[in-house]
Amino acid sequence: MKTAPDISPNPSAPASLPPADLRRILEEKDRLLAQQQALNAELRKHILLLEEQLRLARLRKFRARSEKLPFQGELFDEAELEVSLEEVEKELAEAEPKKPRKR
Repeated sequence: MKTAPDISPNPSAPASLPPADLRRILEEKDRLLAQQQALNAELRKHILLLEEQLRLARLRKFRARSEKLPFQGELFDEAELEVSLEEVEKELAEAEPKKPRKR
């Protein structure tokens, strides 16, 4: 009875391909790696763009809704307003000419 020859590759055996084929295979591998690296770089740029769009969308969604001007915070500062009014009243009182009292 004939047995089938063992066709499993032996890693320690020398390559049976000619050097030109091995070179061609290595060049193809290098070309595919370069394509993969270019694709990875492009995908990284796309991810950064999407992250920036997400950041801006969150800012738009959760920003303050009312229109605010830089001086609007001063409009409702009642403590400072009271102090300012007292100062103005004192200045007015001092600036008024004193009328002589009638007896």
